[in-house]
Amino acid sequence: MTTNHSLHAIGLVSVITLLSGGAGCEGPAPDEPAPAGTIAASLDTSARQMALGNQMKMELGGSSLVGRVWFASDAYGEIYEDHAPSGETERFVHFVARGTSELATKTELAPQPDDSLDAYVARTRPGSAVTRFDLASGEVSPTGADVLTFQPSRAAAAGDGDVTIRSSALTNEACPKATYDAQCTHTFGYFGDRSVNNWNVFDRSAVGFSAKGTSAYGVICADRGTATLSFTRNGVGAKTFDVSEGFMDWAAVWSGWSEDEYCADRFIVCLDYRYKIKFQRHTYAVTLSSRYNAHFCGDIRTHDDEDHNFRCRDLQICPGTPSLR
Repeated sequence: MTTNHSLHAIGLVSVITLLSGGAGCEGPAPDEPAPAGTIAASLDTSARQMALGNQMKMELGGSSLVGRVWFASDAYGEIYEDHAPSGETERFVHFVARGTSELATKTELAPQPDDSLDAYVARTRPGSAVTRFDLASGEVSPTGADVLTFQPSRAAAAGDGDVTIRSSALTNEACPKATYDAQCTHTFGYFGDRSVNNWNVFDRSAVGFSAKGTSAYGVICADRGTATLSFTRNGVGAKTFDVSEGFMDWAAVWSGWSEDEYCADRFIVCLDYRYKIKFQRHTYAVTLSSRYNAHFCGDIRTHDDEDHNFRCRDLQICPGTPSLR
C-alpha cells in the first residue's frame, strides 16, 4: 500500500517534543501579553510592509499563511502552505531579519519542516507570554495569524531603524557579512542529507541556480535597494518574495514523501513487516533579482529513500491478509 504525505507529517514526534519545551534558544522571562493599540506602532515600518506585501503575493498564488512569529520589531519567521494537484502539501518557510540585528545570526529561529505554529513558538520562545494579532490592522485578535513574542513599545517603533550607516566597501553597504554568513550555514537538516548544487555569490543583480532534489533553500541579503527571491518547482509555481534594503530572507521549500507498506515474510500471520519511505524529487530553481545588488547563497539538497525493517507482531500492526511483494 502506498500512502502520500506532506513532508511535515513525518515529524509528529518532533512536534510533540517541541511542544514540551526546552529546545531551541532561550526566550525572555514570561511577561504579560501585549496591550491592544500598541502593536502596529511597535513594528518596524519596512518589516511590516514587506510581510504584508509578500503575504498578498502568496495568497494570490494560492498559498495560505499558517502563521508568522515576530521576535522583534524587524525580525519574524513565517510558514506558508498550499496543496499541489497531486495532493501533496507544499510548505514554504521564511526567516526575515534586518542584517544589523543580533537576531539575524540566530539560525535556530528559522521555521523547521515539521513546525506547526504552536510548536514553532514553543521551540523558539518557551515559557513566554505571546499575543495573537492581525498584522493588517495591528489589533489584538485571538484568530490572528501573527504572534508577538516581545513587549511592544510605541517609542521604540518611532525610528524604525531604516537609516543605515554605509561603509565604503561594496560588499558591505547595508548587509553585514557576518550575519549573512551565519544564515548561509543553515540547511534545515533532515530533509536533504547531502548537497546537489550549492552557491554563494556577492553583489549580484540577477542570478539563478537549479537542480533536482528533495528540498531547496536560499538566502538573500539586500545590500543596496530591494531584492527579490524566487522559487520554481519543475519550471512552474514560482514563489516570489521581496526583501527590503538591509534585510535578509532565509527561505526554504521541500518535497513530500510516500510510504510503501508490505509484508515480507508470513506464516499464517505476518512475521516480517517492512515499509519504504520514498522522497519525492523535483527540479527546483532559486533565483535572485535586484535593480542594484544583493548577496545570495543557498543549496538544493537531496535525501536518500529509507528502508525500515521490523517485526509487525512486536508493534501489533500486522495486516490481516497481507500479500507478498
